[in-house]
Amino acid sequence: MSIYKLILKSAWFYRKLNLTIILGIALSTAILVGALIIGDSVKYSLQQITVQRLGKTSQVITAGERLFSQQLATELAEKTGTETAALLRANGFGVIDGGELRINQLAVWGVDATIGNFASYPEMFQLQNNEVAINENLASLSGLKVG
Repeated sequence: MSIYKLILKSAWFYRKLNLTIILGIALSTAILVGALIIGDSVKYSLQQITVQRLGKTSQVITAGERLFSQQLATELAEKTGTETAALLRANGFGVIDGGELRINQLAVWGVDATIGNFASYPEMFQLQNNEVAINENLASLSGLKVG
């Protein structure tokens, strides 16, 4: 009996076990490839969300609990030759209709027109005096509409 005949007879004798192993390898390969594709897709989506949120922002200077003057942004722009914008971020809450509706844990951002230079959608920051921009979640919770 030749070696090839021995291999073929052995493969035929253990055909069910061999088939099970082949199917197991194929299934695990499909699962791993699917997970890699999904992971790559999620990574790309997160990168796109980050780019949309940051816009052209490359550096941030934060003071923690202290405040900077708005003039600091102007001085930095003059000395470094880069675009700057001054922001004020504070935690807050909203009271609507004299206390009938209260919304806690709001992030309140104070911005001026210079923030439009960094945004992916600069037209969103073309607000006039005493105008605000709110997100969809706050609008749906509060029942507020445009205008």
